[in-house]
Amino acid sequence: MNMSIKMKRIFVAIITGFMALSLAACTHTERQAAKWGAGGAAIGALGGAALGHGSGAVLGGAAAGAAVGSLIGYSRTHKGVEYCKYRDKQGRIHEAKCDRRR
Repeated sequence: MNMSIKMKRIFVAIITGFMALSLAACTHTERQAAKWGAGGAAIGALGGAALGHGSGAVLGGAAAGAAVGSLIGYSRTHKGVEYCKYRDKQGRIHEAKCDRRR
């Protein structure tokens, strides 16, 4: 089997796994961290494929990217509460708790 086909299959499996994890998250903070983790895994896998050789580099990049992405996703919250940026009528941007009624 061609190496690029194997790497594509591994990449698809990683992304599918992280998407399943993001759907299983309970709270909004966990969903946020899982979403950023999945994005980080995708970027890490691409970086591992570009810079390394073989599936080990892809998996290592995906694992590192998932960890960093999850930390970034969690850091975007304040003590577990997500804050969003809003723009008022004058164009000023302020930050407040996200309104989930919309």
